[in-house]
Amino acid sequence: MTKTTKRVLAIAAAVCLAVCAIVLFVLTRNKKIVEEEIPEKDLFFYDSGDQEISYSESAVFYIEEGLIHMIDTATGKDMIYCDRPNCTHERGSTTCSAYIYGWGAGPVLFNNHLYYIGNMTDERVFQEQYLYEMDANGENRKVVATLEGVQHPRYVLYRDHYVVGTYTNTSKLDENGRIIGDIREAGAFVIDLENYTVQFGDKVTKGEPETNGVYYENGAVYYFVSHWDNDVAQLMFEGLQGDYETFFYDHLLFDFYRYDIAKNETTLVKSISQAKSAHFVGNEVYYETRDGWYAIDLKGETRKFEVPESAAGFCKSKDAVYFCCRDYSTNTATYYRMKGEKVEVVMKRTIKEAFIFQCICGNSVYIGYDDEQGNYCFGVLSLEDLDRGLFNVRKLRGYNE
Repeated sequence: MTKTTKRVLAIAAAVCLAVCAIVLFVLTRNKKIVEEEIPEKDLFFYDSGDQEISYSESAVFYIEEGLIHMIDTATGKDMIYCDRPNCTHERGSTTCSAYIYGWGAGPVLFNNHLYYIGNMTDERVFQEQYLYEMDANGENRKVVATLEGVQHPRYVLYRDHYVVGTYTNTSKLDENGRIIGDIREAGAFVIDLENYTVQFGDKVTKGEPETNGVYYENGAVYYFVSHWDNDVAQLMFEGLQGDYETFFYDHLLFDFYRYDIAKNETTLVKSISQAKSAHFVGNEVYYETRDGWYAIDLKGETRKFEVPESAAGFCKSKDAVYFCCRDYSTNTATYYRMKGEKVEVVMKRTIKEAFIFQCICGNSVYIGYDDEQGNYCFGVLSLEDLDRGLFNVRKLRGYNE
């Protein structure tokens, strides 16, 4: 073999290795992003106001104009969740892996897969929803489970090897799936990710029901449903004639349910009356009555706790609960931390500078706030800074700039 031949072969080998390296980089690029920016065990939580947003300590997923976005919490980088070369990420695209069609719950990274619940077809939209499973980078999307009879998935959690969630149905259908009227139904569902089987808890149909949250622990799903205690049309007429708050206290009920997955059994844990509002705070249900605040644990045991008036925005981090009270007479928003019976102030701000808690995930405290220009923003504080009373916010997203 001549020197020239050896030189040509060496150059060819080097080029081949370079090409292989580039191909390997392209194939693994998004996988590396997922591994570096979102730890495998990072748990996601639903947004109480918008089921198309989900939070974890390291990242936030949301859907805007039909495209999945991911915000890296540490850097504030907002990216469309598609890594296909030369993709224009157009809404309605059949090639962009970030495109989501329809309206649903998620997306969420769990066990090295990306999941989303919705209906991305033009068929049976008001008759069933689907669990879509994708690779961690959003590729290779497929339907793995069907939620028959579900119209609007609401609060959804991914825990152990389950997807647990609640739903609300609002449209009455004929035998051909056409809308022929209004209906109100609510309930809970479970999807087993080991075999993709689907289970449902008991359906609630009385008093215009609406689900208000979901929690999972040790093979059981906990959820609660609000509903009216009488004929809705008559109640609404009465409510418009009198005091609106009294109307709520007198007629709105909350039923707290437990669904045992293994036994396929639904149990009414507790019914709440004379309450203005109720919602999950960690593993407890908090509700407000005329004489103060109460909490119900997973066994149905009730305790009263003392907080200042006008408390709102409860969020839990391990054994601590954070909330805010606004006093417009003094132009002050006060933020509290409650551990057991102890309630202490962690921060005070003016009403104009006030923020609202969205979710607390590990060390990430997600908030909504107005910036100095008056634009509403989404940002994150560290839990350590919050406990020290420091407002060192990292802006993640602006809404009306």
